Amino acid sequence: MGRHFVSYEAQCPFYKAEDKNIIYCEGVRDNSSIHNAFPGSAAAYKKEYCCAGWENCLIAKALWSKYD
Repeated sequence: MGRHFVSYEAQCPFYKAEDKNIIYCEGVRDNSSIHNAFPGSAAAYKKEYCCAGWENCLIAKALWSKYD
C-alpha cells in the first residue's frame, strides 16, 4: 500500500486521505473507512467529487444519512 496523504483541496466532510489511485472516505460504521480505488489515478474523481462538488458524490450522499 502506498503512502496516504490528506489534500488541502478536499472539501468533503467524509474525505479522509488519498494516494495515487485510492480515495479513502469515512466508513458506514464508526472507525471504518471506504476505499474508492481507480485504475491509474483518482485525480479526476477527486476534482469532481471531493472538492467543490462533493454534495453530488453518491458516497457522500449515503454517508450523510448517518447523521440525519
